[in-house]
Amino acid sequence: MSPPTAARDAATAALRELILAGERYRIAVASHLDLTVNESRAISHLLARGPMGQTDLATALGLTTSSTTTLVDRLEQRDSVFL
Repeated sequence: MSPPTAARDAATAALRELILAGERYRIAVASHLDLTVNESRAISHLLARGPMGQTDLATALGLTTSSTTTLVDRLEQRDSVFL
């Protein structure tokens, strides 16, 4: 394996490990806060990007609009989001 290929492969492996660590962190935090992972993701998107409609949030999360409506309803009931 050439040095540039080895460096690229090492960087790719490190990036994969970082992504997996981030996923484990999100799962742990969501569990600690008694949230689902998708609820945690929704809150992260809203904090990072500001207010958005449910269709835009559904697109950002890769969920259907009906699933997102249910998710937002749960967050509203917990006073986690305000619409």
